Amino acid sequence: MGARLVDARAAGVAPIKLPRIVIPPVIFRGTYDEWNWEIQHQRCDDLRAQLHGVVISPSLAAHAALSQETVDTINGSAPDFPPLPRPASNVIVDDNTDIEERESELSEP
Repeated sequence: MGARLVDARAAGVAPIKLPRIVIPPVIFRGTYDEWNWEIQHQRCDDLRAQLHGVVISPSLAAHAALSQETVDTINGSAPDFPPLPRPASNVIVDDNTDIEERESELSEP
């Protein structure tokens, strides 16, 4: 790592504030590359939508010519399943407790 990066990390600079190198792809219009990248972006949008619980992704909405109001209504009606909070006994381990002893306590009924 460069010295400036090390200094920034030591100073507690948030990762989002650090400079980034962006290398855009070179795509020629009318070629297989253009079609391939379009499909790749659609699949990424669909996957991102699935991972975040979005029922209708932006690419699907555009393909189906749905109004933004309809998309918002359907996506807003989707159930939300946030992860359950972990019990404190599973998270905090006393520094003086032997790990194997702690694991045996957790596995006992």
